[in-house]
Amino acid sequence: MIKCFWFVFLFSFVFSSKTLLSVGDSLFYVHDFYQQVPMSEWASFDSTKKERALNSFVEKNLVFLESVNIGLDKHPKTNIQLAERYNQLLVN
Repeated sequence: MIKCFWFVFLFSFVFSSKTLLSVGDSLFYVHDFYQQVPMSEWASFDSTKKERALNSFVEKNLVFLESVNIGLDKHPKTNIQLAERYNQLLVN
């Protein structure tokens, strides 16, 4: 039993993620940010570029959350555009 406890305890630290942004029920983690801006590029940025990249990430996610909250994802025109993009991806 104690071995199982230590096993779970150690893996909880290994797989824990640092939260970068929390908006309502939505959490955005550091690895979400590094999917858009690779860590190698982030390390080479100066302070102004780092600030711009971080602000851009936050703005994109806030716009996405707001569009979902007001129901733009259910708008017929949006669904048509998404279906067209999906079909384009299938062709490619």
